[in-house]
Amino acid sequence: MSTITLEAKRLRVARQAANVGKETPAEGGKPQMRADRQLVILNFLEMKHIKVYTAVIASLILASCSVSDYTYRAVKQRQSPKIYPPAGMVYIPAGAVMMGHSNIDEQDSSSMKKVSLSAFFMDKTEVSNAQYRQFINWVRDSVAVTNYLKDKSFFQHNYVNNNSSEKRINWAAIGGSQTFWKSTNSKIREKLKPMYASTNKLDNTLLNYEYKVLVSDPNDKTGRKKIIKKEVINVWPDETVWEKDFPNSQNEVMVTNYFTNPLFDDYPVVGVSWKQARAFASWRSKISNKYTNKFINPDIITLPMDLPTEAQWAYVASVIPESPNKRGKSSLNIIHSVNYKQGEGTYSEDGYTYTSPVLAYSPNSYGLYNLAGNVSEWTLNTYTENATAFIHDLNPVLVYDAKDSDPEIKKRKVVKGGSWKDPYTLISPTTRSSEFQDVAKSYIGFRCVMPAPDIMEVQQPQKSQKSKTKLINLAIK
Repeated sequence: MSTITLEAKRLRVARQAANVGKETPAEGGKPQMRADRQLVILNFLEMKHIKVYTAVIASLILASCSVSDYTYRAVKQRQSPKIYPPAGMVYIPAGAVMMGHSNIDEQDSSSMKKVSLSAFFMDKTEVSNAQYRQFINWVRDSVAVTNYLKDKSFFQHNYVNNNSSEKRINWAAIGGSQTFWKSTNSKIREKLKPMYASTNKLDNTLLNYEYKVLVSDPNDKTGRKKIIKKEVINVWPDETVWEKDFPNSQNEVMVTNYFTNPLFDDYPVVGVSWKQARAFASWRSKISNKYTNKFINPDIITLPMDLPTEAQWAYVASVIPESPNKRGKSSLNIIHSVNYKQGEGTYSEDGYTYTSPVLAYSPNSYGLYNLAGNVSEWTLNTYTENATAFIHDLNPVLVYDAKDSDPEIKKRKVVKGGSWKDPYTLISPTTRSSEFQDVAKSYIGFRCVMPAPDIMEVQQPQKSQKSKTKLINLAIK
């Protein structure tokens, strides 16, 4: 007989004895009270055992039911999950492309190699001045809140007592940057005063953004070990590139207006280094995954944005624009379909002397604008003359995030596409050129990509959702 059964029997006998004691009056009623207390205690013990038995039986029943979860089932036809492309991006299906071509100085020894690429999303245009300024505004506001205002109400409660570098800003509590930048509160204005280099002009050297990148461990001689490294980069573009790139040339209008004047909002941002472009992609990943996926794709996994690899860029550039006509300017009877240098001293026959708006020309069959001409574009790849000898044939990339102390040759990155100042021979999709990762130019811009699992069914958002996505991605703080 089990211990539980014996205990139950003992409890019944004790209860009967308690009932007998209850029927026998005692002087002062003390035995009666004692018997009552015993009865209450015994009843409680009985109930406790009943609960234990019930719990054991229930667990056994549940355990027996769960066995069915391991039953082998046939695969059923399921509908693929749907996703809307991130704002400003288009879906690029999986495919293959031939890699390798002679360099512009005919010293590239790369041989042709076929590589395959999984699906991904890509910006349909180059990143514009207006879009990049939103990145700068976010960094500006973050620096102001974290380093100068230091108001606890501006931070998430879980991070208020942490170190400054670990605090997370509660943007909803701030209510928009205009709350403090245009405040008439003398205390707030006094706290923000150190951020100004002069009256109404911010000190751009303070606009630093910290992000994390995966790099090779410098202490690992094999070069295979990766570590996460923090990068701090000043995000303000070099506005003087228009003078540096063209000495003995009068370009003062571009220096003083191109990045900050609203007239150039929809023109591609230039004067941005490879590192600054990657910092922008890091920031955009946070904003896009936090807001776009919350409202548009709530069930999608978090996917990072970055610069396109050389293979991704070559793949989407392998198709020609749908139409040779300039978008919205057919009345000018311009036959050129890209923005490039038409000949010695000839820059304007395509309609623009310098850069053109990011939507100025017809897109290719993927819906991408200005892959050839306008501005050259940064890619993720490190530049080597014989790149195809090192890369894999599936989603190839060759990345080395060079340190400041590294030799210059290690700092070169692949630049694709040709620009407004290049002749037609240099805007070919197969042309490879290079630039140092910490150098900015007036003719180099960039666009972003994001991986897209092949299992997804992509559909275009409805008009109301498009508008909402635009607000979330382009106007959010």
